Amino acid sequence: MKVPTVSDVGPLRISGAALVLANLVPIFGVLVWNWSVFEIVFLYWAENLIIGFLNIFRMIYASKDSGHSGQKESKLFCVPFFAVHYGFFCFGHGIFVFAMLGKKEGYGVADAIPLLLGGPLTLAFVGLAVSHLISFFTNYIGQKEYEKRTLNEAMFSPYGRIVVLHIAIIFGGMAVSFLGSPIYLLLVLIGGKILMDLGFHYGSHLKWRDEEPERKLP
Repeated sequence: MKVPTVSDVGPLRISGAALVLANLVPIFGVLVWNWSVFEIVFLYWAENLIIGFLNIFRMIYASKDSGHSGQKESKLFCVPFFAVHYGFFCFGHGIFVFAMLGKKEGYGVADAIPLLLGGPLTLAFVGLAVSHLISFFTNYIGQKEYEKRTLNEAMFSPYGRIVVLHIAIIFGGMAVSFLGSPIYLLLVLIGGKILMDLGFHYGSHLKWRDEEPERKLP
């Protein structure tokens, strides 16, 4: 097992710091802008769109040989398949968020785009996007993680994080809403999300530091 070196962990610290900073914006939103539990959970749902968009490029760059021929041809099928499948997955997830939390606060599905673009959540959404971009370029590209991932590994990588994290967020948000959305519980919800994010972030990236990329013979 390869022990992570300073050069391995340095980029993780940069992307980890960016992740924490981006996730601090909702705390400001709760304390200053009076964000509701729905707005927070909706923001975290919208983060899935960023993750899915960047995962398309992770799939395109993934270059570890899976043992099957025709990897370029496989990408021509798998990338659109992922985009459609992940898109429907997020759509169903979003409907659930609006039905369980948005309806109570008077939000409908038609409010999704105004909330994110030009609405109160825009700054936080952009911050999350920048955080994920920093991680993509410092870790996946900069540390050449793409050399250690097969196409299938890249394609399925977002789902585990989304299922675990957002089940916790949605049911935590429903509990907070049921209790009247006190500020301290909203802050606990945000804090819990930051800790889980950091756990997934370091766990997923350090996993690839333990593997040496396959070297092709000259």
